[in-house]
Parts: sequence; C-alpha cells; structure tokens
Amino acid sequence: MPPSIKVSETQIIEAAVKIVREKGESALNARELARELGCSTRPIFRVYGAMSDLKEVVLQEAGKIFQEVMSLSMRKENSILSLGLATVHFAKDEPNLFKLFFMSNFLKYQSLYEMVDQNNDYGGIDALIKMTGLPAQPSKKMFISLWMIAHGIASMIATNPFAVSDDEITELLVNAYDGFLRVYKEKSTEGVDKYE
Repeated sequence: MPPSIKVSETQIIEAAVKIVREKGESALNARELARELGCSTRPIFRVYGAMSDLKEVVLQEAGKIFQEVMSLSMRKENSILSLGLATVHFAKDEPNLFKLFFMSNFLKYQSLYEMVDQNNDYGGIDALIKMTGLPAQPSKKMFISLWMIAHGIASMIATNPFAVSDDEITELLVNAYDGFLRVYKEKSTEGVDKYE
C-alpha cells in the first residue's frame, strides 16, 4: 500500500486560492483541488468537512489580499485617489479574487454604511475630513460615493477585456472627487441636517 500523502491546511488554502486566482471560483472543487495538491480528496475532507467551508476561507483570504493592497495605498500622498486606483488595480491584477470578494453573494451587509462601519475604511474617511474640512457624516457619504465610482470602474475591468489607462482612471476619480466635494460643501452651508 503506497504511503499516504500528508497535506496541511495551509497547503490546501494556498492551492485553493491559486485555483480561484487562475480559473475563478467555479473551478474550485474537491477533484480540482486534489489534482493541484497531488493527492486524493480524502486529505481535503479530513480538514474541511464541506467545500463550502473551504470556499469561506478562500473568501477570507481574498479579503486579506485586498486589505493588504488597500493598506499599502493609504501610505501614498493622495490617499483617496490611491484607494480608488488600488481598487481598480486589484480588479485588473486579480480579477477572479475581485469577483469572488465583491461580485458574489458572500458579503452579507444590509447597506453600504454597514459595510463601511463594520470594516476598515483604510483611513479614507479621516483622510477626507482632513483634506476637505467636511464633518464626519458628509465625509463618510463622500467616501462611499467615491468608493462606488471606483468599484464601478473596477467591476467593468474585472469582467470585460478592455484596457483603461491609469491616466483615464485618475481623471474619472478626480472629476468625481471634485464634483462630490462641491455638492457636500454646498450642503454643509445649507445645514448639517441635510446629511441625515
């Protein structure tokens, strides 16, 4: 009888992320994963009782990769623009991880505000407060508005085979920033209750 192959949980996760990165979430199944690991499916199911459990871990890993990209972008001079560009670059460089994390039914939030409140905004709201002088609530709304613009561009890039230059993306994001800033500054002169 041939010796059994030892496969660690870390190896399983790394192989699963590799499959999703290269082929998409739909390609992640026990047989494909076993093929990637060079073993039977038994070691996989010894660690994970069901593939859905492993897919949840892969989603968390995709989130960690995305968070690392976002955290690095906040170290740049114009952090708000950098966040938008980093989101688009993540979609371009990791389209399958982007789709898994943002374009599947894994995120269980009731609203954009809940998502921002329960997750790290990467310092974006604080950066907007400093950059614009707006109070916290309109800065949060502006952050979400800018995030939606960046996410829309990123979604188009992740799902379509066309090229958009950084200059074009930057122009779109800067124009959105300028427009939203004008709107929120105007509202702030009319009264804070306009934000509620």
